Amino acid sequence: MLLSSLWTQPRVTSLLLTATLGMMLLAAADPASAQITPVCDRTAQVRDEIVREARVSDCGAVTEAHLAAIRGLDLRDAGISRLKADDFSGLTAMEWLGLARNALTTLEPGTFDGLNKLTRLDISLTTLKPGIFDGLNSLKELSLVLSGNLTTLEPGTFDELNSLTWLNLSGSLTRLELGTFDGLNKLTRLNLSYTALTTLEPGTFDGLNSLKELILSHTALTVLESSTFGGLNSLESLFLFYNDALTTLELGIFDGLNKLTWLSLNDNALILEPGIFDGLNSLESLNLARNALTMLEPATFDGLNSLESLNLSGNALILKPGIFDGLNSLESLGLNSALTTLESGTFDGLNKLITLSLNDNAFTVLESGTFDGLNKLTQLDLSYNVALTRLESGTFDGLNSLTRLDLADNDALMTLESGTFDGLNSLTRLDLSNDALTTLEPGTFDELNALESLNLSVNALTTLEPGTFDGLNSLEYLGLAVNALTTLEPGTFDELNSLTWLDLAGNTLTTLEPSTFDGLNSLKGLYLTDNALTTLEPSTFDGLNSLTWLLLSNNALTTLEPSIFDGLSSLTFLELQNNQVDPLPITISLERVGEDSFQVKAHTGAPFAILLPVQITNGSLLGEASHITIPTGRRTSDTLTVAHTAGTSDAVIVDIGPLPQLPPDHNGYTLVKSADLPLHLSVVATSVEVSTSAIPTTSGLDPNFPNPFNASTQIAYRLATSGLVRLEIYNVLGQPVRTLVNQFQPAGFYQVPWDARDQRGAPLAAGVYLARLRHPDGVQTRRLLYLK
Repeated sequence: MLLSSLWTQPRVTSLLLTATLGMMLLAAADPASAQITPVCDRTAQVRDEIVREARVSDCGAVTEAHLAAIRGLDLRDAGISRLKADDFSGLTAMEWLGLARNALTTLEPGTFDGLNKLTRLDISLTTLKPGIFDGLNSLKELSLVLSGNLTTLEPGTFDELNSLTWLNLSGSLTRLELGTFDGLNKLTRLNLSYTALTTLEPGTFDGLNSLKELILSHTALTVLESSTFGGLNSLESLFLFYNDALTTLELGIFDGLNKLTWLSLNDNALILEPGIFDGLNSLESLNLARNALTMLEPATFDGLNSLESLNLSGNALILKPGIFDGLNSLESLGLNSALTTLESGTFDGLNKLITLSLNDNAFTVLESGTFDGLNKLTQLDLSYNVALTRLESGTFDGLNSLTRLDLADNDALMTLESGTFDGLNSLTRLDLSNDALTTLEPGTFDELNALESLNLSVNALTTLEPGTFDGLNSLEYLGLAVNALTTLEPGTFDELNSLTWLDLAGNTLTTLEPSTFDGLNSLKGLYLTDNALTTLEPSTFDGLNSLTWLLLSNNALTTLEPSIFDGLSSLTFLELQNNQVDPLPITISLERVGEDSFQVKAHTGAPFAILLPVQITNGSLLGEASHITIPTGRRTSDTLTVAHTAGTSDAVIVDIGPLPQLPPDHNGYTLVKSADLPLHLSVVATSVEVSTSAIPTTSGLDPNFPNPFNASTQIAYRLATSGLVRLEIYNVLGQPVRTLVNQFQPAGFYQVPWDARDQRGAPLAAGVYLARLRHPDGVQTRRLLYLK
């Protein structure tokens, strides 16, 4: 028993000491249990960003709980030159940290200690010490911009970043040591663009068997060994563009890349060997634009039977027959390559082609049958062929799926043969702008019944024959700007009932026939700027009630004709500046419509809703109105009625207050008051003199006399109490037809004449009417019988 006790006690003591020591070591190793540096003691930019993220007033208010809740800090472009080792202590939940484009030269080891949840880091450095990224085992995305003397990276730099899937290395990097990427077996995207790399050692990418995207653009690469990409058997996208010194690619360089679907080799100085693309049977997109290609052998693209997009633009190519043979999946082909001719059969077999770009070539003529077999083609670009003088009838035969045809900027194209566009019944957009067309034959567009947009701007057209646009009943946009049109024949735009935008700017039109735009009831925009218009007939824009934009600036207008804007109820944008008279006046006047009623009138029709204050002398407006509005597109306002002030025989005087400013999108005109303002109305309300000795004891409506009546009748009433009085006439349907009194009146006896007219002064039909009196003591109604 004693021996046992002597043996056990030291062992227990030893175990306790060991446990205590272990706990102490764990505590020292656990960053969460380490002392957290006060936020106020950190680098100023870090301190301020933490305060902003914590949403507190100052650094002293930031608690450990605030720090633990922060998910990211954006310190890019913050002017930081140095970081303290404990600047990020306590930020245990931070997932994103941006430190790019600062003046950091180096980072001390331990700077990122404790950031074990960080998944994204964006940083710029001039020196990089070993171990700086140690512990960042959750990091998935790293963008590292190198500068200064930092031209290479030590092997092992990324050793512990075994979760990294995205790596961006740019800047001063000139060389990659073998083993630089060791251990990055989860990396899927590697960007080495904008570096000074001149070569890549074979084996540089060894072990990157998960890599799917590799970017090597904007480098100083001059040569690539045939084994450069060996082992990258998961690669799907390879970008090798804008490497100006890269002139050749060794045969076999793409061997083993049987999953590659996207290959960009544009903007280098490449000459290609036959067989360079052998084995790339999954390739879908190949970009070879702007290299030094002059001749391609017929077998260059053999085996690329999955290829959907091929761009050969910007080379000085001569195409040999059969060059595209076998590309039976091709959907897009770019060939703006200084071509002078296209051999018959060039596009044979491309029966899936959807988009063909032939702009910026040197064609003089396109032969009939050039595009035979391209029955799925929807877009064809033939713009900027400055030597193209003629399109043969039948050039586009068979292109019955074509929806867009671009023939713009062909400086020598002066005529279009009849039937040029026959059969293009799917075409929705045709661009013929910036050509040299002088005439258009009637029937040129006859069969384009699906066309929605036709641009003929910047040509040399002097006239448009009636029927030029017949059949274009789907057309929504017609551009005729900057031609030499002097007149437009009536009927030019007949049948264009879907047209919404018409551009006639920059011609030499002097007049417009009143029927020029008849039938264009869908038109929203009409551009007539920069012509020579001197006058516009009042009915020029009749029927254009959908018009929202009307541009008439830079003409020679001296006046605006009456009713010119009448009916333009949708107008929101009007430009009239820089005419012969600037600004052009629109006169606002008052017009009498009855003995006690009036309207406000804009002689041209209101180009916007004109709201005007009304001023009344010796009377008042019936109702509660103090302003009157001329609605957009109308010449006159609603009718207002005035009541005479009791006790005066002077005429009621009506005037309008200050005129409103023009809306923001209206320019070049001004509102002016008519010279005959104000308006005088001779309104007299018949009433019995009020006598203090003859105040009635009750209020009420007395019988009118005569009743029945055939011309006029007197409506008598009495007021025992002074107050607001309203006397109205209603029809048998209960609809008000006339207000005779609407004003304050003292107690007394009254009678008011009624001439069987409505509020506008129009005579009413014979029949039964009701007189209703509202007064401080109640409401009374009496029947009136009007006989003719």
